Amino acid sequence: MKDKANQRKSTNFKTIERLILVDRYLGEDNYTLEKMSEMCNKNLDIQIEVRTIKDDIRRLRQLTEIHDVKIKIHQRKFYGYSQKDFSFFGNPLSLNDIQTLNEIQLILSQLKHYSASERVNEMLKKLKKRNYSIELNNENLIVLEQNEQLKGLEFFDTI
Repeated sequence: MKDKANQRKSTNFKTIERLILVDRYLGEDNYTLEKMSEMCNKNLDIQIEVRTIKDDIRRLRQLTEIHDVKIKIHQRKFYGYSQKDFSFFGNPLSLNDIQTLNEIQLILSQLKHYSASERVNEMLKKLKKRNYSIELNNENLIVLEQNEQLKGLEFFDTI
């Protein structure tokens, strides 16, 4: 059972790595599907078909609709974003984004049986390591009451 879960995590991680690479290549605006496949094979040390790259571009197309950006094809073979300097994975977080994450972490930290708080906290630690200045007000604006004797709290995270 653990092997399947680890294999699934590994596959998901490789998919994310591949999407990051395809996003980067779309930002450079001078890659064909074949060249993207070749570069992904070289960078990820696994065999990736052109069909997989097409599927990745289709996924990214669905996401770009939200941001009013299109994936265009020019000269009938080169793929790129319609807006220069657009990237899903290369854009730095704004101070407002970091403040929002910090506020979410403060609220979630009050829920002792909720592991999402730990994940957000880990994310904030990683951002601090990447030189994001996160020195924000840690004062709780919302305080949640908890009944520690409440039955079923151990299932809260699962739900």
